[in-house]
Amino acid sequence: MMQLKDPSLMRQQAYLNGQWCDADNSETGLISNEVAPFGGVKQSGLGREGSKYGMDDHLAIKYLCMGSLLAGMAFATAPAAAGVQQTGESAIRTLPEPGHPLAVPCAVYPPEGTSGRKPGLVIHLYGVGGSHTNFNLMRPPYEQLRRGLREAGYSVIVPDLGMQRWMNPSAVATLDALIAGMVARGDVDPCRVHLLGTSMGAGSALIYASQRPDIPRSVCALFPMTDFEAWVAEQPGYLAPIAQAHGFDAANPGAALRSLSPLNHSADFIKIPVFLLHDDADAIVPVHHSRDFAAALDRVGGRVIYREVAGGGHDDDVAAGWQDDILQFILSTEALTGDNHAQR
Repeated sequence: MMQLKDPSLMRQQAYLNGQWCDADNSETGLISNEVAPFGGVKQSGLGREGSKYGMDDHLAIKYLCMGSLLAGMAFATAPAAAGVQQTGESAIRTLPEPGHPLAVPCAVYPPEGTSGRKPGLVIHLYGVGGSHTNFNLMRPPYEQLRRGLREAGYSVIVPDLGMQRWMNPSAVATLDALIAGMVARGDVDPCRVHLLGTSMGAGSALIYASQRPDIPRSVCALFPMTDFEAWVAEQPGYLAPIAQAHGFDAANPGAALRSLSPLNHSADFIKIPVFLLHDDADAIVPVHHSRDFAAALDRVGGRVIYREVAGGGHDDDVAAGWQDDILQFILSTEALTGDNHAQR
């Protein structure tokens, strides 16, 4: 970095440097050490707690052009708008608005181009353990997709729906309020609302679409669970949090899990195009969940694109080679469905 000789500029540089790095000392909340081994379940959760990598998802590379010093300083020190916290590529906003009974913090990626149209909206739903500051879409395998969506005129919103709410009624109500608020303000076109979920977020996106078939223009579900009764048999550790989120008896969960499963609501997707991506070696959400759901959508005449990858497991890297396909799918669904969406 350029070293400045002018004392006032040196103080300014010191201030800026202070914004880029920080160190905190706190009481030990978990057994941790920067060289200790750590685990997790890949992109279903965090899996980096207690290691030197634990802060990676909370950091962003920032650029400061010192050649335009006054402009650079103005940008670096300008206060954010009320209710908005700038964090590099995205901002943190409270939506639908501060003070709303269902308001939640959201990461917001604003559109960079609109092509003369009102912006579209892509809502990203993350995997287990995520939040509006730590989510799948912020990671490198999705960089091209994030950029492409913004350049195509979409706002990308990541609402904080909690670590394990599994699209329960309160999460549905929160999404309803968020979308309605943005539409009412004229921020987005109500006919251009799409859902993009990963793992838990993918299953949740499908649950929401089955309950609100008139809202999403499309759903992109990456390694989703679609049969919850089968999945809790495969991953019994998730039964308790799902039962708690939805308020049913974990000792007798069958009917509730069948009702929750998108696989049992395939007819609700007849007018909602669906993009499914899954890896055949996924040990967290077995690949049959996407295979079975794609087959069920085919049987009812739904519009589905299913892509299966070999040998990648339950990992965001599976999506890296499919970013353009996902983007083109979202764009194509708007041309495909025409004005019918507004009339549904």
